[in-house]
Amino acid sequence: MKNLTQLCLFFLTTIQIFGSGYWLPIMGPRSTARGGAFITKADDLTATIQNPAGLSRIKGGEAYLSIAGINTRGSIYYYNRPFDEEPEYDPTDYSYEILNQPDPFFNPTIVVSENFDLKKWNFSFALHGPYAPDYKYDSTCRGRNHPTCPNRYSLYDSDIMMINAQLTASFNILPNLAIGVGLKNSYVSFRYNLDFIVAGGELGSIMNDYVREGGGDGNINFDVSDPININFNFGVLYDLNSKISFSFAYQSPIDVDAEGTADVKIYERSEILVNAKTEIIGDDISVSLKLPHTFKLGFLYQEPDFFNIELVLGYEMWSRHDKIVISPKMSAKTGLGDGVLIMEDMVQPKEWMDTFSIHLGGDIIFSQGTFILSLGTFFEQGAIPDEYYDASIVDSDKYGVSVGIEYKWNYLQFTSAFSYINFVQRDVVTSKAHPANPLENDFPSDFVVGNGRYKTDMFVFSVGASASF
Repeated sequence: MKNLTQLCLFFLTTIQIFGSGYWLPIMGPRSTARGGAFITKADDLTATIQNPAGLSRIKGGEAYLSIAGINTRGSIYYYNRPFDEEPEYDPTDYSYEILNQPDPFFNPTIVVSENFDLKKWNFSFALHGPYAPDYKYDSTCRGRNHPTCPNRYSLYDSDIMMINAQLTASFNILPNLAIGVGLKNSYVSFRYNLDFIVAGGELGSIMNDYVREGGGDGNINFDVSDPININFNFGVLYDLNSKISFSFAYQSPIDVDAEGTADVKIYERSEILVNAKTEIIGDDISVSLKLPHTFKLGFLYQEPDFFNIELVLGYEMWSRHDKIVISPKMSAKTGLGDGVLIMEDMVQPKEWMDTFSIHLGGDIIFSQGTFILSLGTFFEQGAIPDEYYDASIVDSDKYGVSVGIEYKWNYLQFTSAFSYINFVQRDVVTSKAHPANPLENDFPSDFVVGNGRYKTDMFVFSVGASASF
């Protein structure tokens, strides 16, 4: 058991914490209703998030509150024979369905603005966070054999959260040209729970079938957070004339260095560890990863008091997420003579891909702006290649459609929106994701847990209200 130094952390290298699957979607009901085409038209206080230059469209003081709920439905169909060595193996023979049914996720946004009698300026403070869909797979998978529940070696369930506190300023350089900058701190936390395999040496060979049926499983639940991540967004807004406008928005990257604790459990059925009287000393770990640069270009055409339509092109540099570094501050003690073994840093390549998105949306205006009907649609590429795919992040190309309505009454404004997002069905047959086996890394080499048919869709409902003062 010389390699027991990797007991708790090796399997974590299969986890994909963030990605296009950790979706950075549309914020606020106005933007949701327009399918994310709200970079140039940005005319409410979510401009601080969408395009800080749009804050220049807000005159005087204003307070804004919105809340969005996201409901995820999904399933994974696994192969009947997941082992390459078996003659009946057919990578298109799907026999087992595992449901992903997390609890609905709710995301509030609070913004206040004031220009302090500075005619060309406006300032705002915001608290917000992106929609972060959690994952929660069928709990009956726990302890069952591999052909039924291979996802347990990638994920049982997860909770992901990001909270942003942001100060924003906009300035009208010219009557038709504005810039804006937002400075923010992002608090990031995530919790993951999953199983790993323990088997090695001669005993590992003898236990081949036993291990495949879950007889060598351990479990870990880790919770880490990074409270300080200073970053910024920037935007430009240019009105060519009363009908045509252009915009640019940029979000800086975030490098996450999260620290926390890990709770390791060795199942009673895992006799190889129970008999070795294995004991884990310490519970501190840290995880490092990178989030992307994000760029957006917007083009708006409008007929004032009648309609407007906007096209937004987006580009997210997920290639920054090239690896995950896991640093345990733990050791392992075994009764087989290895003594206390210190765990070292683990580095796992990810090689995610940059993604492109296109958003199209607009408004139909009634009663001189008292009522506004908004419609939108979008497409966004997935970031995770098949080779690094498993159940921890369900990601693929996405299509969305949305609708919303806004009502203005004196100094008050009410908005609601609904959006449906479909993740294109993804058949993965070349995944390299294996259950972690820290005792002997090449066993079982034919035990692939990422291959399968992945289906997911999401429903987003958002409501908001603002008041001028």
